[in-house]
Amino acid sequence: MATTTRTVTYEEWLEMPVVEDATEEVVNGEIRIMPRPKFKHTLIAQKLGKLLSTQGDENLILVLMAPFGLIIRRFPLTSRVPDLAVFLKKNIVEVLSSANTRLERAGNLRDYEQGRVPEVWVLHSGSANCRSARVAGKSMAHTKNSRRRPDFASAFSRRLVRRNFHLA
Repeated sequence: MATTTRTVTYEEWLEMPVVEDATEEVVNGEIRIMPRPKFKHTLIAQKLGKLLSTQGDENLILVLMAPFGLIIRRFPLTSRVPDLAVFLKKNIVEVLSSANTRLERAGNLRDYEQGRVPEVWVLHSGSANCRSARVAGKSMAHTKNSRRRPDFASAFSRRLVRRNFHLA
């Protein structure tokens, strides 16, 4: 993962050229360039997005599966690229790969919390676990195999593991 040596402002970032061949996130003004997700990672997110989009009224729920920059805050600039986003209730889904470090995962959750995302579903590739992180008070409360998480997300996760949709 490549990073910048100086921080950028929101206005400076808007003037920069769009990164076409990688994923760009900005964390506390620091630009982070990461390789695009691999095929299996993308397939998991896409299948989960399609499943989620059929679970509710399309007039009440919007599932975005295309990569986009979600502005968490303008100062210091933080923009994340979720694997997919479920809008109306502002849920976020993260598909984790083996390359994600514990520090990166904690940073993502902290940023989503600051962006007032009420719940983040964390799907671990290669396992049947789908964790949920919900805002509790002023911080994210992590739950393992929470009963609050949608059953279809857990079932979907198990189905992918059975079909060997693991990330390398």
